[in-house]
Amino acid sequence: MPRTTIFLDWRQFLYSQTKKIYPILDTSNATFGAYTVEFKQVKNLLIKPTDRDIAVKEFLTSQIRALIKESFELIKNYCYETKQVSKFKAEPWYQFARMIRNCLSHNFKFEFKKHDKKSFTCLLENSKN
Repeated sequence: MPRTTIFLDWRQFLYSQTKKIYPILDTSNATFGAYTVEFKQVKNLLIKPTDRDIAVKEFLTSQIRALIKESFELIKNYCYETKQVSKFKAEPWYQFARMIRNCLSHNFKFEFKKHDKKSFTCLLENSKN
């Protein structure tokens, strides 16, 4: 039996849910100690299609960044806990992944220290093989 893939554009889904979402956002909030965040602000951001598209794109981008950063950190922590750090650091992709993680975590800039430059040079040399 052939598989059918259903692709639903996020915009279509969001537009189809508008009547359900807006009343909930109008009346909901979250309180953190003395601070209260009203979700009306989110509703106002979602009303205009151009603002909504930008907000959703930024949200998705932040989730991709978090996935990359947190995946690296989880693997690193696991390796420290299981005493496999040397195996982790010996992986051919380790330096590249570490530098990408650092870039995403620090103002989206690559900042190389002496040992980073050496590692990066080795990474480039290994990619030629």
